[in-house]
Amino acid sequence: MPGSLIATKLFVPKLKAGVVDRGRLSGQLQRGGAAKLTLVSAPAGFGKTTAVVAWLKSRPTGGAVAWLSLDQTDNQPAMFWPHVTAALQDAVGRIGAPQLDIPQPAEPPDDRIPAAIVNALAPLPESLELVLDDYHVIDQPAVHAGVTFLLEHLPPNVHVVMTTRADPPLPLARLRAQGDLVEIRAADLRFTADEVAAYLNGAIGLGLSAADVAALGTGRRGGSRRCSSPRSRSRGARMPRPSSPGSQAMTATSSTTWSRRCCSASPRTSGSSCSIPASSTG
Repeated sequence: MPGSLIATKLFVPKLKAGVVDRGRLSGQLQRGGAAKLTLVSAPAGFGKTTAVVAWLKSRPTGGAVAWLSLDQTDNQPAMFWPHVTAALQDAVGRIGAPQLDIPQPAEPPDDRIPAAIVNALAPLPESLELVLDDYHVIDQPAVHAGVTFLLEHLPPNVHVVMTTRADPPLPLARLRAQGDLVEIRAADLRFTADEVAAYLNGAIGLGLSAADVAALGTGRRGGSRRCSSPRSRSRGARMPRPSSPGSQAMTATSSTTWSRRCCSASPRTSGSSCSIPASSTG
C-alpha cells in the first residue's frame, strides 16, 4: 500500500457492546443487494455506520467486503481512488482471489480509474460489497463524476453501500426509477417500540415492565429529536431497577419524562419510535 494511504480506513468498525439487534434494518440492507446502490442517509447520531456493520456481521457467509471510512483528505481524486482501489484489493485478497488489475492513478489522476475498476471487477467470481462510509465529506465534482460512472457501469456482482448525512449529487432519481436504488432514511433508523424496550432493558438493564415500556408511547407527537439514553447523559444517574413498587413508580416516571423529551410517533411505523443513537458513530 502506498505510504500516503491509511490502512486503518479499510477496517470494518467493530460493534460496541450493548448494540440492539435490529433485524428489520439488516433485512432491508440485505434486500438492497439486488440494486446497484444502497443509500443510508440521515443526520449524525442515527446509527448509520452501526446498522451497516451489524448487517455485514449477520449476513450469510460468502462474498467480499471492501470498506472505506472516508474523511476530508479523500475529497480529491488523488486520494479517493487510491483508497477505493486499496479497499477493493484488500477485499479480494481476503477471499483468496487474485489481485485486481487496476493501475495506480497518474499524477494528476485521470478519469480512467473508474473504468479500470469496472473492468477489473467484472470477472470476479464472488459477489462484492463496496461500503463508502461518511460520503458526505466528499464535495469535489470530479469525485462525484467518477462515482457516477462507477454506478452506471457497475457489474451485477458488485453492490455499493453509502452512508451519508446528506444526499450526494449522484443520479439518484435515475437509479430510483430503474430500481437500482434502495434508500434507508432517518425514519427507518429510528427505534421502534420493541427496539426501545430492548435498548432500555437489555443494553441499559433497567428491567422495565411491559407497562413501563408502553408508557414510552405517550410522548408528544411531532418532529423527531435525537436523544441519548439516561446512562449516556449521566453515568451516575442510572434509573433504579423496579424491584419494589416505589422504585417501579420512580422508573416509570423517569422513563416517561425522558421519552416525552426524546420520542415521537413515526409515520413509517405502526407504533411509536425513538431516534436513540445506536452508537456514537454516524
